[in-house]
Amino acid sequence: MHRAPTPRSLRCAPLVITRISHSLRHHQPNPSSRAASTKSTPTRTPPAQQAPPSAWSARKVLVATGALAVAAGAAYPPIREQAQATLQDAQHAIRARINMFAQPSREKLLPDVPKGMHSVRTLVIDLEKTLVSSSYTRASGWRIAKRPGAEAFLAYMASFYEIVVFTSSLNMYADPILDKLDPNMYISHRLYRAETHYRNGVHVKDLSRLNRDLSRVIVIDHDEKHVSMQPENCILIPKWDGDASDTSLLDLIPVLEGVVRRDVKDVRNHIGVLRGKPLAEGVAEYRALADAQMQAEGGRAISLFGRAVDGADDTRAVGRPGANGEDDDGAAPGAVWGRLSGSGFFSRPAPAADKR
Repeated sequence: MHRAPTPRSLRCAPLVITRISHSLRHHQPNPSSRAASTKSTPTRTPPAQQAPPSAWSARKVLVATGALAVAAGAAYPPIREQAQATLQDAQHAIRARINMFAQPSREKLLPDVPKGMHSVRTLVIDLEKTLVSSSYTRASGWRIAKRPGAEAFLAYMASFYEIVVFTSSLNMYADPILDKLDPNMYISHRLYRAETHYRNGVHVKDLSRLNRDLSRVIVIDHDEKHVSMQPENCILIPKWDGDASDTSLLDLIPVLEGVVRRDVKDVRNHIGVLRGKPLAEGVAEYRALADAQMQAEGGRAISLFGRAVDGADDTRAVGRPGANGEDDDGAAPGAVWGRLSGSGFFSRPAPAADKR
């Protein structure tokens, strides 16, 4: 049978009573020692004149002590509850302070998609070791290098995607780099360390807070820990440390362009062929599958940047100037850049040359 736990004050009461009674007995005169002292010191007061403490008096002291212990036990629980409440308040305050740094700064990291623009696809790109690489030496200080093809990659992908740079760096570090890397404002939004989850020493990017349909979101990163919450949306590319012969970003263009040209419903299934294998091998397999499917559907295989293999125009290409009978207005018809410019959707005003 389960017994309710005994309050600590009641468990301690017998010990208190025992110690008090032991103290009383310790200070009572010992008859044998009194007799010995009488023989050795005849001048002391006779034992008959020293009245020992009454047994009833000792019992009264014990009863009073027990009553005091019971009263203390009755009064202790409220004090304990008050202490526990104070401790819980302190814990909540500490947890809230920690969450202020460990949780994203807001629930919706990106603004709502403008009315009529729900078909927009979002490309989230990491900064450090993905688009750029930084190094430090005592002789030259900090030096920032751009990954080969980074500027061209951003410019071309802006015709198909809403581009978001999501970095675990602080904005004071990332903004100067992005200003130099993207002077034409192809990047729609910038997210920093304050918008990440801090878990087990890693700044994790929670794509569910982007305020976007995850079936239309692709993230490019070099570290799978950064996207551990939604790994199915990620394309992992090699970490870049300054290799001038790297072509990872340019290798991804056929995959990312194919998502838009084929109007893929769920990008997570489309990019699954790249998961769990080297990037070059995954891209080669993807292009082979895409070409075979296009030929099976009676079309022509599309090569890099949307050009047909035989050099003829592809009238189905949504990113080609003149497609669907539209005029070339400086941006590919149907492209994200052409549709969003001037709509106030970007987090910062677009350059004058890009306004329409």
